[in-house]
Amino acid sequence: MSTFDNKYRKLRGLKKRANYKKPQKMCDAIIQNKDYGEQSSKPDVSDDVLNLMKETFLSTLKKSEEERTRTERQTILQSESSEWLELRRSLLTASNFGKVIKMKPDTSCANIVKQLLYKINIEAVPLQHGREYEKKALQQLSTQEAVDIRHCGLYIDPEIPYLGATPDGIIDEETIVEVKCPITAFKTGLEEAITKKIVNFWIKDKSGNLEINKNHNWYYQVQEQLHVTRKSKCVFAVWFSESQPLKTEIIYRDDDYFENKMKPKLCNFYLNCILPEILDPRHTRNMEIRNPTYIMEAIKKKEEKKKLEISKRKIQRIIPIAEQEENTTLSLYQESIRSSTPVIPEAE
Repeated sequence: MSTFDNKYRKLRGLKKRANYKKPQKMCDAIIQNKDYGEQSSKPDVSDDVLNLMKETFLSTLKKSEEERTRTERQTILQSESSEWLELRRSLLTASNFGKVIKMKPDTSCANIVKQLLYKINIEAVPLQHGREYEKKALQQLSTQEAVDIRHCGLYIDPEIPYLGATPDGIIDEETIVEVKCPITAFKTGLEEAITKKIVNFWIKDKSGNLEINKNHNWYYQVQEQLHVTRKSKCVFAVWFSESQPLKTEIIYRDDDYFENKMKPKLCNFYLNCILPEILDPRHTRNMEIRNPTYIMEAIKKKEEKKKLEISKRKIQRIIPIAEQEENTTLSLYQESIRSSTPVIPEAE
């Protein structure tokens, strides 16, 4: 065998050893391979099939008044109710409306969809704090306002069956209750909380008077609760501590506000972002969650605008340099004419 053949065989052996990987156990290989078994990236259903699935699903959400009343009564335990948890995943609930309404047109809906559909039982510190003191806050509010507050369950909108709301309580046929126990304002006074913008649900006008911030997530939540429950007003209260009175506000239902400011965004988001993921989930197939066409187009337009701005900045940096070089060359040429001695610019 020639020397070349020996070297070639030796080189192949080195490559084999360099590329050698310890064989995986079958279970490890399956876990790491996202394209295996139930985790495999199955193709999406066609648009026609998805639209048919949407129609069927939405028809199942429509409930009679009797069924909606029964659902509300059966879900009074709320987070302790398995039916409440199951229904909540199929609905867009009032506590999430603020983040949906404030979402920019060129922002992907993927993160919010994942948060709503796949992280239902997150026990964040602010949420734990709210749950811990909500009962005390309601009892204190009941005494402070001399009213009887009853617990209530999950209400489903009579006209838009994928919108739901669970107020903290109900006083009478026209009045619901919503209390907030923000951990950031715990044991602070109202004035301090507002001045330091710890609680910005109330803002001061030019005269120093307090007014409701109608672009606040809490306001969106209350308006949706009023719309879904068909009640006319809400006793809204913020609890700071047992030693301080609750700051209360009567908020009235504003149908124009809901129709123009809230409804279009909520319906678009549910039908085009939430519902496709419920019916033909991508997250469980290790795929990117769908963005509807109008979001994709807005993202593309934003990226094109960003590229154009970058190009403009580059041109703005280049033009002064080019002008400076041109002026330098002209000065050298004029100097050479005056001295009758050719002056050749040095090459860069």
